Amino acid sequence: MTEFRTARSAATEPVACADELAKALGRDSRAAVVFFSPERDGAALLTELRERLGHANIIGCSTAGELSTGQLSQGAVSIAAFGDDAKRAHVALADFEAGVEAGVEAAVASLEQQVGSPLRELSRDTHVVICLIDSVHGVEEEAHRVFGRHAPLMPIVGASAADGLKFERTVVAAGSETSSHGMAFMLLELARPFRVVRTNHFVRASDDMRVTSCEGRLLQELDGRPAVDVYCEHTGLKPEELTQESLFLHPIGLIIDDEAWIRQVMPPIRRDGSIQLGCEIAGGTAVCFLKPGAELIPHTAEFLESIKADLGGIRGALMFDCALRRLELDFAQSHSSYAELLDFPTAGFHTHGESLVGHMHQTLTALILG
Repeated sequence: MTEFRTARSAATEPVACADELAKALGRDSRAAVVFFSPERDGAALLTELRERLGHANIIGCSTAGELSTGQLSQGAVSIAAFGDDAKRAHVALADFEAGVEAGVEAAVASLEQQVGSPLRELSRDTHVVICLIDSVHGVEEEAHRVFGRHAPLMPIVGASAADGLKFERTVVAAGSETSSHGMAFMLLELARPFRVVRTNHFVRASDDMRVTSCEGRLLQELDGRPAVDVYCEHTGLKPEELTQESLFLHPIGLIIDDEAWIRQVMPPIRRDGSIQLGCEIAGGTAVCFLKPGAELIPHTAEFLESIKADLGGIRGALMFDCALRRLELDFAQSHSSYAELLDFPTAGFHTHGESLVGHMHQTLTALILG
């Protein structure tokens, strides 16, 4: 019996990289998920992998850094393969060139044709969807809303593809198709227990404020005042000092059932007093400033231990870890300590946003196999 396996390669040429990964994984995989540095030719790599992994269905995307068993990296490739632990696996690519709704609808139709059933009729106890979406065009919320109409109760987990925080061009792939403006889906029917989970280490740092003016991801006013003025008062920073490196410890967010759902501020700050967020926010929403409630590594260690206790151990994981969490590890120079937490078969990447029910960021989401 072959089960969940992971591998990593630092080889730069697609043929050599695929050879190394396939040697570690074998040819009896039913499905594979691959995360590759934006410097790599993702399309060429997936072509080589399909030839070597037999009949495996494959999805993948570009990264802002890779996670693998006991290791963090930048400039490499991380891959996970499902064997007998996946009864069935189906993939589809939603292309958004003709519109997000049209692309998702076509992908859903393809998945339903492959599985022979409407997605909403599949058991949420045995099925999960992995999604990888381009982040440059900022359509994650719309894509999730459309997909949610077809599978409102389906567990879904994944992330926004990355290009090392450049936000210029990302790549997603499913089967033989690739896109820089689309979304890759993998529908898995699993034979073992699993959990779809999320965590971050932030807590409330202020009283609630009301969003009195906004448009999509643009936050214009808080309590009737220019959002940038409110933000600068809280942080003690000037507008010109609000850079990516200064923002990751001062997010805005919602508190739902005592858990933080982060709406991080993204530079550049608008000159009209507005703030660009990484996720949509609705008018009238009560938000607050957030702060770390614990150090990142101890908090993550405690979270993983709770999952191990729940499932009787972790057999493997796909992990989607925000690039802003990577910046925090950079700041603390604690990559090795974080990597030591990944003492189970792991594949994943540092993202431009995470998926679980909807779009979020500065969070770790994961598919954990028990």
